[in-house]
Amino acid sequence: MTANLGLEWSGALLGLLGVGLMAGSYRASSWGFLALLLSNACWIAFALRTHTYGLLVMQIGLLLACALGLFRSMLIPPLPTSRKKRGNR
Repeated sequence: MTANLGLEWSGALLGLLGVGLMAGSYRASSWGFLALLLSNACWIAFALRTHTYGLLVMQIGLLLACALGLFRSMLIPPLPTSRKKRGNR
C-alpha cells in the first residue's frame, strides 16, 4: 500500500467515524471532532503530496471549524435547557 493510498483511506474512514460519533450522541461529539481533526490532517497530507490545492484549502477550513467545535464541546459547558411548560407564564 502506498503512502497516498493510506492517507486517502485513513482520511475517509476517520471522517466517517467522526460524523457518526457526532450524529450519535452529544457525549461522544468531542470524540467525533477529534476523529474529524485526524481526518483533516490525513487529507491535508494527501493534498500536499498530490498537489491538489483545492482539497488543501477546503481541508484547512474544515480543520479550523473542527478545532473550534472541539474547543467549544470540551471547554464550554452546554446551556441548561428550560423546563418551563408553554402553558405556564
